[in-house]
Amino acid sequence: MIIGRTTTRILGAATIVGASFFATLLVTPAAPQSDMVTQGPPEPFVPWLMKFLQPTAPVGTRSESATLPVPRPRPIQQPPKSAAAAQSNPLTPAVAYNSEQAVRQPPMTHQHEQYSQQQPIPRPREQANQQMPKFLLGPTMVPPDEQLVQPTRMAVPAREESIQQGPKFLLGPTMVSPDEQLIQPTRIAAAGPTTIAARAAVSNGDFDADLRLPRKRIQLVAPPYVHAHEQATREGPKIIEVRLVVEEKDMVIDDAGTKIKAMTFNGTIPAPAIIVHEGDYVETTLVNPSTNSMQHNIDFHAATGGLGGGDLTLISPGEQTVLRWKATRPGAYVYHCIPGGSMIPWHIMAGMSGLIMVLPRDGLKDGEGRPLHYDRIYDIGEQAFYVPRGKDGKFKTYASHADAFSDTMELMHGLVPTHVVYNGRVGALTGKNALPAKVGENVLIVHTSTDRDTRVHIVGGHGDYLWEMGKFNNPPTVDAESWFVRAGSASVVLYTFLEPGVYVYINHNMIEGVELGASAHFKVQGPWNNDLMAQVRAPEPIRAAGKALGGQYGFSITGKESLSLK
Repeated sequence: MIIGRTTTRILGAATIVGASFFATLLVTPAAPQSDMVTQGPPEPFVPWLMKFLQPTAPVGTRSESATLPVPRPRPIQQPPKSAAAAQSNPLTPAVAYNSEQAVRQPPMTHQHEQYSQQQPIPRPREQANQQMPKFLLGPTMVPPDEQLVQPTRMAVPAREESIQQGPKFLLGPTMVSPDEQLIQPTRIAAAGPTTIAARAAVSNGDFDADLRLPRKRIQLVAPPYVHAHEQATREGPKIIEVRLVVEEKDMVIDDAGTKIKAMTFNGTIPAPAIIVHEGDYVETTLVNPSTNSMQHNIDFHAATGGLGGGDLTLISPGEQTVLRWKATRPGAYVYHCIPGGSMIPWHIMAGMSGLIMVLPRDGLKDGEGRPLHYDRIYDIGEQAFYVPRGKDGKFKTYASHADAFSDTMELMHGLVPTHVVYNGRVGALTGKNALPAKVGENVLIVHTSTDRDTRVHIVGGHGDYLWEMGKFNNPPTVDAESWFVRAGSASVVLYTFLEPGVYVYINHNMIEGVELGASAHFKVQGPWNNDLMAQVRAPEPIRAAGKALGGQYGFSITGKESLSLK
C-alpha cells in the first residue's frame, strides 16, 4: 500500500497472518530537489527505489542494462460473490437471513493458466453496473466516487496507482466525513486500473432478475390511519412498492390560523405510515416536483447502509429516484429527510418524517410467545414547531421557505418550541377528530417522535403490552402507566379499552400536552362496567352531606357542637 509520496518516498508492504497484522516500511532518501528540476520528470517510483536495494558490485563488473529479476506473482483466488449479489435463488423460507443465503463459489483456475493469462481480477457483474450520476450533494452526502474500493492483491513489481482524494464536505455536527470512514485493506494491482464497484443498493437488470419475487404496490393513506395490511403472513417475501412525493406548501397548525412553511411527504404531517413484513424488499419511488425549491432525500431508520438511503436518494426539483432496501429488523421506525447540514433539522421540523413498521412474518407475540392481534391501528406523530414572532408578538408569515429560514433557525437554536402537536396541528386528534374505538377492541398505537424526547400517558387507560423502543424481537412489558418515546424512534403499545367514554392520550409534560397542543382523544363506545368503576353518590352540597354524617355517627364534623347518643 502506498502510504504517501512527498519529499520522502515510502513503500509499505502489508501481510495478514492469522489475526495479526504486520507492516514493513522501506524508507529511502528523498530525491534531491535540484535533480528533480534539472533532469525533467522523475523516473517511475518502483525502479527508482530498486536501485537502492540492488547489491553493490565492483565498478568493473557493473552493467548499464542490469535489472533486478522480477518474481512471478502468486496465484490469486477470486473472492466469493458478496451476499448482496448472491440473491439469485428464490427465497424458500418465510424469512431468509443473510447467513442462510447461498453463496456461489467462483470456479477455480489452475495456477499455470493464471500465470499465462495475467488478466485483472474480474468483478461480479462489473459490466452490468451502470455509472451513477454525479449528484448535487448536500453538505453531508457521500458522492458515488467515494464508494468502497474492492480489495485487490499486490504483485511485484507493482505499478503505482494514483489515489484521488474526495472533496472535503461541510459536515453537520454528527456526520462522518468520507476520509474518516472505515477503509478496507487495499493492495496494488499488478496490471489494469483499480476499479470501484457500484453500490449493491443500485438497481440494475441483473439484480432485478436475481430477486424473482412477486411485487405488491400499496396505496398509502393519510395518518392517523394506516393502509390495509396483514398482521401475519405465510407467504414468502415480496417487493413492496411505495411512492412518496415531496410537497413544499403552507400549512395551518392551530385554531388561530398560524401558518408554517411546511415540507412534507405526500402532503401530510406526519408522512404516511408504511407497513411491511420482515424479509420484504421496500422499493420507494421518491419524487421531487419541479414546483419545489429545495433538494430532498429520505433516511429509513429500518434500512442498513448509505445513511438509511439518504446517500442514494438526494434529488433536486424536477427529479425522481428509486431506492430498494431489505427489511431485516422487525419493529417500528421513523423515516425522515436528511439533506445535510442545517437543512436536516429544518426539514424535519417542517414536517418531513413518518413511520415505517416491519412486522414479524408470524405476527406480534407476548413475552411467552403467544400471538397478539389488533383490531385497530393508529399512527400518531409528535411534532415540535418553531414559529417566529414579530415585534407585535404575533406569529410571522413568510412568502417563501428561503425567507423563513434565517428567523426559524435562530428560534430553533433556543430549543423552545412554540407548538408541540400531534399529527400536524393543535386539535388534529381531539373533539370531532377523536379516534374511534369500541369496548373490548385491541387498539395498537404507534407513536413517533423524530427530534424530541417525549412521554405518553392514557388518562383512564394503560398499556397492556408495550414495546417502548418499538422493536418486536424484544418481549413487551405489561401494564404500562406512562412510557418514554426517544427522539428518532417509535414506541408501540397495545391496549384493550374496557370502559366507554373519552380517553385523553397526552404528552405528560402537561405544559406541552395542554398548553402547546400535544394531546389526542379516543372516543370509545360500548356498555359501562360498574365492577371496574361506579359512582357511589352523585355530587351534592357539602352542608347536606355534613349534617347527615354528624347525625349518623353522633359527632359534629364542624367541631362547633357535640352530639350525644340517645
